[in-house]
Amino acid sequence: MPPLLTLSNELLLLIAKEIDDASHLCKFLRVNRRIAELLSQTLYRAAARSEYSVIALTCATVTRNETMLRVLLENGARVTVKADAMTIIHKGPATCEDEALRQVLEKGANIIIQKRGTKYSKPRERPALQWVAKIGHAGMARVLLANGADISARDKAGWTALHQAANSGHERVVDILLGRGAQTSVRTNDIYAVSPLDLAIQSGSKETVRLILRNSDVTVPYIGTDMMPLHAAANFLDDDVTTVKLLLSKGANIASEDSRGNSALGFAARQGNEKVLRLLLDEGATVNDAAYSVLYQPDFWYIQHPWLLTVAKMILENTPVDFRGTPRKTPLRLAVEYHDEDLVRSILKRGADVNARHTDRSTPLHMAAWRGRDDLVKLLLEYGADVNAKDRACETALHAAMRENKFEFQGEMSPYYQGSAEVTRLLIDAGVNIDARSNGSKMTALHRAADSHFVDTEAVSLLLERGANTSLRTEARCTALDLALRCGNESVIALLRENEYQPYPPKVAGVYWTSDNSGFSANRSRR
Repeated sequence: MPPLLTLSNELLLLIAKEIDDASHLCKFLRVNRRIAELLSQTLYRAAARSEYSVIALTCATVTRNETMLRVLLENGARVTVKADAMTIIHKGPATCEDEALRQVLEKGANIIIQKRGTKYSKPRERPALQWVAKIGHAGMARVLLANGADISARDKAGWTALHQAANSGHERVVDILLGRGAQTSVRTNDIYAVSPLDLAIQSGSKETVRLILRNSDVTVPYIGTDMMPLHAAANFLDDDVTTVKLLLSKGANIASEDSRGNSALGFAARQGNEKVLRLLLDEGATVNDAAYSVLYQPDFWYIQHPWLLTVAKMILENTPVDFRGTPRKTPLRLAVEYHDEDLVRSILKRGADVNARHTDRSTPLHMAAWRGRDDLVKLLLEYGADVNAKDRACETALHAAMRENKFEFQGEMSPYYQGSAEVTRLLIDAGVNIDARSNGSKMTALHRAADSHFVDTEAVSLLLERGANTSLRTEARCTALDLALRCGNESVIALLRENEYQPYPPKVAGVYWTSDNSGFSANRSRR
């Protein structure tokens, strides 16, 4: 016999003398792969008959060595039915684990397999079918079911194999379990009492949801939260119109609400699921308080989330014009806050009250003027807005146009603000009382402008050109120039001084002027 042909036998004899421990065999297989391939069959058969066959079997499974695992099992490797079955389920090679598991079960493996505990958790027992369902192995699920696994077995939390498969979104396992008669009505024992359908919706697996919906009751809510499957579909599934249609066809109540008043429409609006929102509106869903409250957001919120503007348009177009949410805002008021001229026009054409009051007695014209939206101011005036309407502080829209609060988010100005000059011109041309005074402080629009750290100089100039009285004083005896000096508004100070008016020299609310009228003095000892 040529020397090369006898080399494998000689190596086998040398290796066999040195390897008397399965751990050595595992190390040898990992380090010397090419020699191991040459000697694999002989070595595996020898390991199967040795007292270390359990370690060798575990090594074959962990290293995902299909050939070694098959040879060990075929040659009578000693099996510890719990540990080896668990190892095969969790770590076995995918192409061999069905057969390996079948052989282990034939040797008497327990269908209940104990999971190894971690450093932070105690070991606990769970039916083997649940572990298979959780990892989504359809082949092993068939093997376990064929060997008598209880499809309705539950763990301590009340979860079945169908719960596990639905929660993980494993479609094939769900299909197998449903084909074997798994019950979709079983709920868990925790406070949420979720069904497989609830878990499938939360997992976001649309195909799994459709499979379970074949024989599920869609009118039963979560016991803990009163959330219906239709709510969950609108909330968790990303704009899945097909599933929502299927739920509605199965009898889901489109008007149902959870304990907080949220309907499917509200959940879809909150998640920006525009297609689902349109479907629900077309199917007759009504806007309730919870859905309406989604629209109460600052400017920068819907700049960062453009979908919110689309959602707002759909909801406002399908809301009665006299509807008021919890903050008591009408659709017209919200449309003005969203700076959408077309939407405002649409709501006005539907008969909205252009002078409808908010809780602070302000009108949509106040809001449009404060936001500096001359296009909306013009539109509201065309529809008969009362230019001299006063809010709770007896301030007109002209006061609102001069206020300094133009900042919407983290100190940044609203990008929709267009300035006060054109708004001021429109209001004055419409006949607003330019010297109207508020309650309490007795401030005019000119006072408001002078007292603002953020002021449109062109608007102040326009007020002065149209005859705003610069000599009027507030309740604290301050003129517009007094307030401008206090705020340090150089441009406004210059405009007021051009009108040849000097500030009031005596005491002003406990503060005194310096001799050159350049500012205030904190000397309070003067009489």
